[in-house]
Amino acid sequence: MGLAKDYDAARRAWREAGFAGLAAALRGRIETIARKRRLRRELGEIRRKDSLQDKFSTIYAGQFWQDDKYQGVAARTGKGIDSVSGSGSSSWYTPIYVEELRRFLSGPAREIVGADGDIRIFDAPCGDMQWIEPIAFAPGIRYSGGDIVPDLMAALQRKYAGRDVDLLVFDITRDAFVEADIWHVRDCHIHLSFDNIVRSLENFAASTVPYVLMTTYPTEDGFTNKDIFDGNFRRLDFRKAPFGFDAPILSLRDYPDDMGFPPRHMALYSREMIRTYLDRMKRG
Repeated sequence: MGLAKDYDAARRAWREAGFAGLAAALRGRIETIARKRRLRRELGEIRRKDSLQDKFSTIYAGQFWQDDKYQGVAARTGKGIDSVSGSGSSSWYTPIYVEELRRFLSGPAREIVGADGDIRIFDAPCGDMQWIEPIAFAPGIRYSGGDIVPDLMAALQRKYAGRDVDLLVFDITRDAFVEADIWHVRDCHIHLSFDNIVRSLENFAASTVPYVLMTTYPTEDGFTNKDIFDGNFRRLDFRKAPFGFDAPILSLRDYPDDMGFPPRHMALYSREMIRTYLDRMKRG
């Protein structure tokens, strides 16, 4: 009789665990479907907007990049997205890069740009400035931030009123660059079409800013850069077609440990190098 009871209890326990596992799997599947539906709806809304400003203002107003639908970050890492600029600007994603950038600006950058005083950084797009704030206000740094979203810049101007930073509404594809030593363009080109990437680089090449620090993904053989509509996302490797850049002057690591994110870097190029690559692209 005792053995029978033990058997019945074990069978019930297995059945209950099986049902619980099935229920968890179904919940996960339902959540995945819901995320994909939200993503399709929001991408459709972005695609219907005509201008870059309208597209990225829609993303900001709807907090599209703060929603966990894009990469399932919370499910994979146990962490939420705490920046309206997306997972790549969240407090848990950026510490390694913050230290990399801090070391670069306090050492090699001074020699490279020949800075005797403050190093002038033009951070565009600057997003919500959450992760870069400690660097923006660090001694020896003169920070300017620009973003195409007027409501975001108005919020930052209120937040940092009275602080020693310059903040402006700025379209990297057509507005005249401010005076700076380095254009810092992080997590931007990955959201732009090929045409607007080229426009932004041509705009930079026509400026007086001597260096750019830009996001690129070192990728495996066989990887192909894909064109997208503005406001969407894909990885970009600037050393592959249609860009064909050479190796950068240096690169800074920009991804966290042990979270499943692909390796990527901030690559430093001179304005003259970018001009050369653009000419090479035109010649085919």
